[in-house]
Amino acid sequence: MDETQLLARVRVGDSAAERALHDAHVDRVYRLAFRLAGDATLAREFTQETFIRAFERLGAFRGDAAFATWLHTITTTVVLSGLRKVKRFRQRVADGAGFEGATQTGDR
Repeated sequence: MDETQLLARVRVGDSAAERALHDAHVDRVYRLAFRLAGDATLAREFTQETFIRAFERLGAFRGDAAFATWLHTITTTVVLSGLRKVKRFRQRVADGAGFEGATQTGDR
């Protein structure tokens, strides 16, 4: 079954087609996420988030470009956004306003 047929089946709720589409692209998405994040754990999380977003927004995929190209764009967006969140979190922890600071503020 070609990718166009898989996409059509996923759009009507075929979970087997969704799994096949995921399996066809997961390695490429993970490699990109790892290359951008430099961390295996983050890359796995970003890969999962990429597929969640892609399947949620599959209706917006027009097919003007290849599905892999669209997925690459989503992956890049997810990773860069995720890295910004990680950076902000690490900065708050370094500044002493991590979880402990938030708990202490709530106790006052």
